[in-house]
Amino acid sequence: MTPATGALLSAALSYAKKGYPVFPILANQKAPPLIKEWQKQATTDTERITEWWTQWPDANIGIHCVGLTVIDIDGKDNPWLTNLKSTEHVELLKAPFAVTPRGGRHVVFKGSTKTGVAKLAEKVDTRSDGGYIVVYPSTVDGKLYQWVQELTPVDTLPPVPEWVKTVLSTQVLQNAKPTETNGTVEKIPEGRRDDFIFRYACRLRRLGMTLEEIDVALQEINKTRCTPPLPASQITQKAKQAYKYEPEQSEIAVLEGWFEQDREETPVEKYKDPGPMPKHLLAVSGLIEKVMNYNLETAFKPQPLLALAGALALQSVLAARKVRDIRNNRTNLYILGVAKSGSGKDHSRKINRNILFESGLTELESNEDFASDAGLIGAVAHHPACLFQVDEVGRLLRTTREAMNSNLYNLQSILLKLYTSADTIYKGKAYSDRTRNVEIDQPCMVLHGLTVPEHFYNGLSHDNLIDGFLARMLVFDVTDIAPRAYNSDKPIPLDILEIVKTWKEFKLAGNLSAEHPTPFLVPTTPDAEKLFRDFAAKVEKYTNGKDPVAETLWSRAEQKACRLALVSACSRHPSKLEITATDMSWALELTDHLTRKMMWLSGLWVAHNSFDAAQKKVLRAVRDAGGVVTKNQLARLTQYLSIRERGEILQNLLTTGQLNESKKGTGTRGPSPAVYFLSEFKTDTEPKANSA
Repeated sequence: MTPATGALLSAALSYAKKGYPVFPILANQKAPPLIKEWQKQATTDTERITEWWTQWPDANIGIHCVGLTVIDIDGKDNPWLTNLKSTEHVELLKAPFAVTPRGGRHVVFKGSTKTGVAKLAEKVDTRSDGGYIVVYPSTVDGKLYQWVQELTPVDTLPPVPEWVKTVLSTQVLQNAKPTETNGTVEKIPEGRRDDFIFRYACRLRRLGMTLEEIDVALQEINKTRCTPPLPASQITQKAKQAYKYEPEQSEIAVLEGWFEQDREETPVEKYKDPGPMPKHLLAVSGLIEKVMNYNLETAFKPQPLLALAGALALQSVLAARKVRDIRNNRTNLYILGVAKSGSGKDHSRKINRNILFESGLTELESNEDFASDAGLIGAVAHHPACLFQVDEVGRLLRTTREAMNSNLYNLQSILLKLYTSADTIYKGKAYSDRTRNVEIDQPCMVLHGLTVPEHFYNGLSHDNLIDGFLARMLVFDVTDIAPRAYNSDKPIPLDILEIVKTWKEFKLAGNLSAEHPTPFLVPTTPDAEKLFRDFAAKVEKYTNGKDPVAETLWSRAEQKACRLALVSACSRHPSKLEITATDMSWALELTDHLTRKMMWLSGLWVAHNSFDAAQKKVLRAVRDAGGVVTKNQLARLTQYLSIRERGEILQNLLTTGQLNESKKGTGTRGPSPAVYFLSEFKTDTEPKANSA
């Protein structure tokens, strides 16, 4: 099925024609949206919609519920339906409704009510401005959304039933119910009324209420508590002032039970830390081993992980466009070394540069930085087998994410395309001036990036986890700074230079081998092939569509393992090229470890929004403190937060089970202080915080 005639594209265009703004969602899932700021970008524009579903032909369709109210009824036999009055049933039946993959219902009305998602009854929500629904012919876990009563154009929809508005308004008034002291409602005297009303309005806004709901609640409070009551117009003005602020998502999540709903519908796999790199994975025979040893013997802070990353990059570019495996994989690896400042991470980069210089291969090393996506393409076109050694690549990636209109905006997209074009012809942008059009035959670009953790992980977005960029990277994350070693500089060993010279003289058959090479086919032994197939079967279990992050990160695992096995075979000597079971076993285990590590690290760092980023930062602070802290210790660790911000984050972390709280036991001076600990620290024994 081609994107131009696909059922999903046709349906998306049909919804747009009826007046419904649509946007793409990850295929076979209810979330996440495939575009940033989907509330603003959801559209009825046919060109934009065609562009989206051409890029993602299998994407599910989301409809922004702006100007709508959708009643979302969970479960096939929800008792709420049987408790409705006959007249209320009739009003539901007049509206378009769909059956969801889990047997629930979406009933669609015209008109806005409560912002985002609101609770109408137990397991019955409403979605309005700021919320969305997934629609036919989208699927979840292979099951279809299906309209039972067809969705009609927006202007023909029935209005929101009055009884629905009444129930939602009643909830607002209950939330705004006056406090009582000894059975008497506390009155707000003159002099305190303005401040109290505004603060209460802000509180209601933080709960996600609409302007109309805030105004209704404030007017009621004004009549019953303010002495004397303020003019109604003044109350409305206070509501408008508070409504300018964005709702706090943490409070909405707690109030409306988002976490409980997510737990019932889509259990999230917990990513566990696989621990440090097993030492045997640092042993790769041949050139890689020799370069690593030379690196560690001359480094002022020896880092075996970074030494391995650098040696892999060097061997990869030496064999670039010269070899391939039976699946036509090449040696273009994207390698990233992540280490704290002062850890000596630049040493491996210098080692590679010096070896290439001494061997007369300086043309293999390209520029140290990317000025633009066009600059990157130009460099690869000039020398299709090339090594980019980029320092502080994390800061660069963050810049590409934030500078939407800069020359760097398309950089990640170009890197993705180059990675998959090593066995074919890369075609660049099309220009009216055809002399500017670029074609590169079998580009084999090797990326060796270095960065500090904060720049790299803060520069990543949730989009990077699902667009495949991170899945292509081999990330070597160094936790600790190695102790200083007083090593002396020494010349590059001759055996390293001799092997590099052999690769320099490695020639392919044919007069046009430089322009259109036919790389040497490196055979794979039967034992190695069996190991690969067993690994591929295991990876299939992780790519079942239930977890989009896990699915994406594992999607390139087989390809990375094959490339690593090919590089390992090349490391022994160019005259003895064969992928053995030893090569494959090492490559598969390394890929498995790095993928699991990346899943764990992404859970620690990559955030959906600013609030999620703030709570992840708090969790990292608790982890760095040993996983257990007292309330006072947590306050000191997060002193950059206001009291309100810290309280909201802590409440959400406790509600979602990411942190646990213990108040058991008493000391000589009374009850023990509250202790907060990470969920993985939960044991039968009471955790104790380290003194600070």
